[in-house]
Amino acid sequence: YFDMLSAMIQRCLPHLIRLTAIKFKTLVDSMVWAFKHTHREIADCGLAMTLDLLGQMQQQPADLRGPFYATYFMPILQDVFFV
Repeated sequence: YFDMLSAMIQRCLPHLIRLTAIKFKTLVDSMVWAFKHTHREIADCGLAMTLDLLGQMQQQPADLRGPFYATYFMPILQDVFFV
């Protein structure tokens, strides 16, 4: 499941960004759940997905990047610091 999410983030991010807010939040929540997981391999995969997502968001147009950061950046950052 997490390998699939990682592949989707790597290859399909421009399409994922255009999902409804609820569906995209489910994707982000799955990623956060992964890096909070007790199994090290899953947690590492979740952190790699997070890094990839944030890196790819930097390459997106400002009209897509701005709302993403306004909505998701602080909660993701707080969860990373929690872990």
